[in-house]
Amino acid sequence: MSIQVLSVWQPWASLLCVPDPATGLPIKQYETRSWRPRQGPPFEVAIFATKRRFARLIGALDSLLWKHGMDAQALPRGCVIALATVEEIAMTACLRDDVSDAERYCGDWSHGRYAWRLGHVRALRRPYPLTGLRAGLWGLGDNDSRAVTQLATPAYLKL
Repeated sequence: MSIQVLSVWQPWASLLCVPDPATGLPIKQYETRSWRPRQGPPFEVAIFATKRRFARLIGALDSLLWKHGMDAQALPRGCVIALATVEEIAMTACLRDDVSDAERYCGDWSHGRYAWRLGHVRALRRPYPLTGLRAGLWGLGDNDSRAVTQLATPAYLKL
């Protein structure tokens, strides 16, 4: 049982896992990419928070993190933080006008890109560290897949 791993920079990885108290849905429901995966949805992914940091957060994103009690410098990195299901993949142009302002701050919605809608997000009870990783979408080994699955909560969990 191998799970696909989706590498996401912080703080965007954590925003996929934290619910907005007003809606109960994740603050960030879409991950935008320049490419479409070979397999079509639905498929399960492990959300891997990369070690790489975004050099400077734009004011709106920094405010969004603060509003939800998150410190960008303290977020977990170099680990799997959640499991999710990729439920839909659509061109960003088809969705751009229908997503919230917060969602637009959290992705690259420019022309020609893809929006991956994630659902059934289950944060891990604790981050699961991984090493020797790559960008994009890649397979997690069977042992790591089992460990990550066992750490998954039934619902959202604030990181």
